[in-house]
Amino acid sequence: MAKKTYSEEIALALDNDNEIHVIEQVISECHLRMTIYPIVRGVYLVSHEIKGFMIPFEKNFYSMPIYTINYCLSGRCEFRRSDDKVSYLSPGITCIGKKENLSSFYYPLGHYSGYEIYFIESLYDPESVSLLNRFGLDRTKLFARYTNITSVFIGKMTHDQDLFKNVAAHDCRDLVRIRSNVILLLQSLQFDDAVVSFTPNIITPYQGQLARKAHDILIDNLSIHIPVKTISDQFGISETSLKNYFKEVYGLCISKYMTAYRMREAARLLSETDISILEIANRIGYTNQGRFAKVFQKYYRMKPLKYRHSV
Repeated sequence: MAKKTYSEEIALALDNDNEIHVIEQVISECHLRMTIYPIVRGVYLVSHEIKGFMIPFEKNFYSMPIYTINYCLSGRCEFRRSDDKVSYLSPGITCIGKKENLSSFYYPLGHYSGYEIYFIESLYDPESVSLLNRFGLDRTKLFARYTNITSVFIGKMTHDQDLFKNVAAHDCRDLVRIRSNVILLLQSLQFDDAVVSFTPNIITPYQGQLARKAHDILIDNLSIHIPVKTISDQFGISETSLKNYFKEVYGLCISKYMTAYRMREAARLLSETDISILEIANRIGYTNQGRFAKVFQKYYRMKPLKYRHSV
């Protein structure tokens, strides 16, 4: 039997009112794990765990109107706005709006985890409408609180104890508890000041592409430290602009990002190879082994040789 497509698996999960459904697929070299929790028919909590950089937009699934509330736990996710600009979800950020005008989902850091609540009103039935009414929930009123000025709302939860972080944290198989937590979360969003507006920096898709190209140049050969100005001159833009674009896409300034990237590569080489520590230092751009060891210890709280013996 042929493996079900991404959209076929989601359609199957959405058609099941009382069972948690886990979907795992590799799409364009990106590993995707989705856990779908039915709250009431037409309303679903979805947990996303992604390893990879890009998933193509699945038109077969998103052809139906879908309103979503997103929450980022870790990583970064690019989303296209109605004005054709792009912004990025980072940890702790909530995004409320309608899924539209998408071509792909892009994850600059190569990983992402987060929650998403789907409202698919075309799947509602009389029982789900009755249950939502019983709890005083109305998708139209809820979204109107946040999207009456713009089509997409970006915000941060105001509670000391973030409701999203705990919605499925205690027992991810306890559907009754999860449903209760989601209902409480939706009530808080609809009736309380649960989220405050957060204005992210906005860039154009082209500016995002420049940041990605710069990233690929910088990591192509870690033994070489390429000046940012050399790349910005190649692109015909100012060094400051390129640094700003990079930070918006990747969440860190170039120097901090590259240091972290080099340390992760060093950790990989220490655990997967028998290459000498001096050679590893040279491969990732450190001509001074002592300097490399000092920076590595700062990141991993142990010296390179001890790290190698610990893994």
